[in-house]
Amino acid sequence: MIHKQLLEGLTQTGVQPIDSLNQPFDPNLHEAIQIRAVEKKEQDNMVVQEIQTGYIYKEKLLRPAKVVVGKFNQSS
Repeated sequence: MIHKQLLEGLTQTGVQPIDSLNQPFDPNLHEAIQIRAVEKKEQDNMVVQEIQTGYIYKEKLLRPAKVVVGKFNQSS
């Protein structure tokens, strides 16, 4: 309950979480902490897991999202 109230208060002041999951990796918003092999080419260079949420305040990055990025490896 307190966590929800804190997030609502931050949102009211202009702090927004970064929507990272299933989005293309953007080094300006994301910090890649791991690369994971993926089976689908569509997941190449996409965020496949979010470890820690990132936040933006009025178009300025407060904290990058820590993410796992997919890497498609074309096998013969």
